[in-house]
Amino acid sequence: MKYNNLKSAIHNFTHSIISRDYSHSGKLVHNILIKLKNHNLLPQVKLNFIDGTIQPNEAIDDSSKKLLLDYRNWLPEHLENHKCSISELELFEIIVFADFDKAYHLKNAEDYLRIKFIAILNWKIKGKENESREIWIEEDLLQEDLINGLYEF
Repeated sequence: MKYNNLKSAIHNFTHSIISRDYSHSGKLVHNILIKLKNHNLLPQVKLNFIDGTIQPNEAIDDSSKKLLLDYRNWLPEHLENHKCSISELELFEIIVFADFDKAYHLKNAEDYLRIKFIAILNWKIKGKENESREIWIEEDLLQEDLINGLYEF
């Protein structure tokens, strides 16, 4: 296994989770964060892809469990496509949060808000030190999506 292949695979995997990407799950991490925000909780969720846990407990529902399951099922194939193996990972978790407080309206599109979604990737390869990286994207969401959530199937 090449170390850079694993870094690339983990980075791409995380981008899929924090984007509105339905290719690997009909569920979206955005909706977990929206639900937490609407319950006046910190809009942050930790998804552990090795032990299959979700934190905080308030983030756990059928939708978040399905999201985690779908991505856990895809992870081995994704790693193999990058010439890596899940058996090399002792830890792989992603902490995702949204900066709703700094959301802003788009010029000439008042119905939309641009929101930054940040992911902290934590992983450990057997025999190596823990590693951590941060990536982020900005998504444009309708204001009503912050009440009802985004479409899922």
